[in-house]
Amino acid sequence: MLNFLSCRENGTLDPLALVRAETTRRTFSLELSKEQDVQRIHSSGVNSLDLDPAEHRYLLSGGADGVIAIYDTHNLSGTPSNTSEAVCTVGRSHRHVHKYSVETVSWYPHDTGLFTSSSMDKTLKVWDTNVLLPAEVFQFEGTVYSHAMSPVAKKHCLIAVATMTSIVTLCDLKSGSSTHILKGHKAAVKCARWSPRNPYLLATGSQDNKVLLWDVRSAKSSLMSLDQHNGELATSTAAVNTAHNGHVNGLCFTPEGLHLLSFGTDHRLRLWDTATGRNTLVNYGKISNESKKSVQFTVSRGSSPDVVFVPDDSSIAMFDVFGGTDLNRLVGHYNYVQCCVFNPDTQSCGIRRGLLPDAVPTVDTAGLPAPDVPASDRARRMAVREALAQVGPSTSTTVHDDNEQQGGESGHEVVVGAEVQPPTSDCEGCAVLKKEVHRLQKAVSKLKGKEKKNKEKQADNVHHGLDDPPSSPYEEEDEEEEEEEESSDSSDEADSSDEADSSDEDYVDYTQEESSATESLYSDEDEDEDAETRRNTVDVEPGTHCFDEPKFLVFYNMLISLFSLFCFKCKQDKPSVKVRRNGTMAIVTQFCSSCSNDNESYTWRSQPFILGKYPAGNILLSFGMLMTGISINKTLLLFKHIGMCMFTARTFFKHQATFLWPSILRHWETYRQSLIDQLKGKDNVTWSGDGRYDSMGHSAKYGAYTMFCNTISKMVHFEFLQSNQSGSSNAMELDGAKRCFSFLCSAGLKITTFVSDRHKGITRWLREEQKGTKHFFDLWHVAKSLVRDLKKASQEKGCEIIKEWMKSIKKHLYWCALSCNQGFEQMIVAKWKSILRHISNKHDNHPDPLFTTCEHGPLEQDRKWIYSGSLAHDKLSTVLLKKQRLKDIRKLSSEPQTSCLEGFHSLLNHGHPKMIHFSWMGGVCRHILAILHFNENLKRASQKTKDGKTYYRVTYPKFMLGEEVVREVPSPQTYQYVSDIRKVMLETPKADLAETRLKYSRKAPDPLCSKFTERRSREEAIKRHEEKKQTRTQLCPSEQEQRIMQAQLEAVASTSRVTTARKPARCKKCKQPMKGHRRGVCGTSGD
Repeated sequence: MLNFLSCRENGTLDPLALVRAETTRRTFSLELSKEQDVQRIHSSGVNSLDLDPAEHRYLLSGGADGVIAIYDTHNLSGTPSNTSEAVCTVGRSHRHVHKYSVETVSWYPHDTGLFTSSSMDKTLKVWDTNVLLPAEVFQFEGTVYSHAMSPVAKKHCLIAVATMTSIVTLCDLKSGSSTHILKGHKAAVKCARWSPRNPYLLATGSQDNKVLLWDVRSAKSSLMSLDQHNGELATSTAAVNTAHNGHVNGLCFTPEGLHLLSFGTDHRLRLWDTATGRNTLVNYGKISNESKKSVQFTVSRGSSPDVVFVPDDSSIAMFDVFGGTDLNRLVGHYNYVQCCVFNPDTQSCGIRRGLLPDAVPTVDTAGLPAPDVPASDRARRMAVREALAQVGPSTSTTVHDDNEQQGGESGHEVVVGAEVQPPTSDCEGCAVLKKEVHRLQKAVSKLKGKEKKNKEKQADNVHHGLDDPPSSPYEEEDEEEEEEEESSDSSDEADSSDEADSSDEDYVDYTQEESSATESLYSDEDEDEDAETRRNTVDVEPGTHCFDEPKFLVFYNMLISLFSLFCFKCKQDKPSVKVRRNGTMAIVTQFCSSCSNDNESYTWRSQPFILGKYPAGNILLSFGMLMTGISINKTLLLFKHIGMCMFTARTFFKHQATFLWPSILRHWETYRQSLIDQLKGKDNVTWSGDGRYDSMGHSAKYGAYTMFCNTISKMVHFEFLQSNQSGSSNAMELDGAKRCFSFLCSAGLKITTFVSDRHKGITRWLREEQKGTKHFFDLWHVAKSLVRDLKKASQEKGCEIIKEWMKSIKKHLYWCALSCNQGFEQMIVAKWKSILRHISNKHDNHPDPLFTTCEHGPLEQDRKWIYSGSLAHDKLSTVLLKKQRLKDIRKLSSEPQTSCLEGFHSLLNHGHPKMIHFSWMGGVCRHILAILHFNENLKRASQKTKDGKTYYRVTYPKFMLGEEVVREVPSPQTYQYVSDIRKVMLETPKADLAETRLKYSRKAPDPLCSKFTERRSREEAIKRHEEKKQTRTQLCPSEQEQRIMQAQLEAVASTSRVTTARKPARCKKCKQPMKGHRRGVCGTSGD
């Protein structure tokens, strides 16, 4: 140091040499910080970090839980030890929080007033730091993996966004819109980075194994595609050059911007010259990369040489950027690292491990020894023994337990090969030993992390109801072992097995954990286990409603074993416990004589109360059954089979009538009115309608007629009728259509175009009374009757060939309607009649001047034609030119159809099956739920593959006569309407719900039996039934007389029966018996 100062004073040294030397020393000596910590905010892993470029003070983090946090990393406490507190957070309770995992966070390059975040919820949000509210929100079609802003741009404010699609979107902060897109990749884009040298140079990495460089001023094509083999440079994105043999999910420019580092799932890190696009062929070795997300790594600033920090499993690998030398490993995490960021002012590297429920950040600083996590003496000795077992007898190892030297502080030191000098490049044994030390450090770090996790679970148990819990078996065992420090390894192992309680499922056997830790450090199974742990971890944000909380099945014995431990009031051992139930809610009462005069000390309920006095689980279960359409009887049977406590059917019907039905009806009124307001003022609105009966056959009790608006693709209104309201079951469809028209017209809507099936009553009524409405027939219903008649005709003798043309005739019917303007009846009929000439191989000079020539191209000449004058042609003419059929074809609809209504009726069968009887109010509410679900999920986007291709489902149904049906696979269904109804139920006063129920109860029709006024009372009916059961029908005549008469008839029949022999067959010519008759005897051989 003095030499540096002297040379600087004499002017013989570069002014920055001292800074560069100290920066290099601190960078190369990075270790886990003992004095600096970061407040725990995230409940899951952290995906992205960013340090503000203005002050290098505020650390921005985004986690898999959707939470965003800002930390102040400056130590203002005046003490060496410091915990960086979160200045502000966007937690789960924030109304603008991301719904899913936050993938990337980034500061605005020029100040801390703005920052950006992107998430799996397909959004990019621009946040105002001062008010912590989004100033702009950009929506995308696919999941957002990464985004980036240029750190040196002054003439543009573009954000490059990498999404699941194969395009890169550029969003402009000035205009608040997506300016243009970059097309060149063929798969999902995982990462994007701007050059710190050229404000218009952008690099992107994709799942197509490519890295493309772009000049955003010319977005027609990329500048170049980086080729790992340094072949001829590609001038087009269509080139086959690839940068990696796996997905590219990490990019980072060097500080001067002359080189680019890329990281791929082929476990390789590559360095590229950005000017020429050539691979510098620097070999960094194999670096673990199994991440399916964007990996964030960084490069140091001011050190010589430059150092790149790359996540490598659970550590951070330090490499010489231009030499590829493995300089160091930053060890401290016990799971894989997802991101890291470098602070050039303090030469510290903030890193976060990936995706664990208790994610705690760590800070590696220079020149500080690695801190020890507080642990019990037993855990320390177990870790030391495992380290000895892993090293084996062939390695020189010295173990020091410095518990006494440090004044009783919990700590241990494992010195492996302490007698050996620092390793050199010539000593292979030292290199192996160094790797072994790194491996053991990982194992010990992982063990400490799991120990800390277990202690946090114990602390959570105290926080959730145990103010002063009894000492755990771990603590008792630790105290015993402090008195017996000289015990042997075998006794320690025996004690560790004694600690385990079979009823304690959270117990962790650290002996087994240690033995398996190092074996799975580099295996894929470890990642899979951690992923399963993350999926199974339950974490609930404070303030979450009880309806949204997770629920669990708890067995009776588990409750008894828990509440029998001690009294929760006075901590007296083994109180008596009594369990009662209220539907699905368990009520546990502890009886302890020492803390209460009434011998009742503590009562615990498994559910909160809502809506006054009702257990939340009971209401939620009734609510869920009605929303899903499940029958109460089947639900009761399910609970009975698995032995779960459940309320009765009477309770469900009470919940249904008191809370559920009124909530559905109130929400429906609001929702329907919003649709009507949307349609008011629109011209040429097209409607379609269809009816449905609640039972199979011709004696339905209920019937519903639904009106579907084809203009907005929504079900707007329906009428639910009982047969006695219309006079008969058959009259309900016409009556329902009349009521729907009346309601919509009274609401101020005009029905100018209406499409339905060929119901004769509706057709006549519209023709006579609704002359301002144009009526058309649905194609599917007309085609259905046509196919039925063609099948019947093809079964006649000589007409079998008609079956070969059924599919073509059906397609021709669809073409006739869809290729004409709506209402052009003459053209539809002209096209339809041409089919008779087409099937006889005549394709021009048709008699109708509106359509004289077939529109198809060249045909196969070996088809089975049906020529004019044949029996099949005459029969086909009779079927196709039937008078009623021509009338129907004239009224075919060319645009809107009733197919959505048919699909809606199929959906309605799930919530309102025809085999189950429901009350009138129940039928109305289930019909409403089906409409809400159908409207919300009708036009869903199609599912896409990772490559951006659409998923398809191919089927071969019978009604298509062997032809395939190809449909796009839609995205998963949503249930926002359920949340809206639940909100109405919880927020509407009980008096208003009762008023709504009374309002609709008055609309309910009288029972069908109400017309029979002269009826027996219930008591009389039961008495008459019992009398019928006791009545026995008498034999008339008596049994003896009937037997005599039967015997006499049998005797007469036996005497009158005459048996006659059958005459033998004889020859027709010679009249001789045919038996033994030879051919040619009488000239009848031909007979």
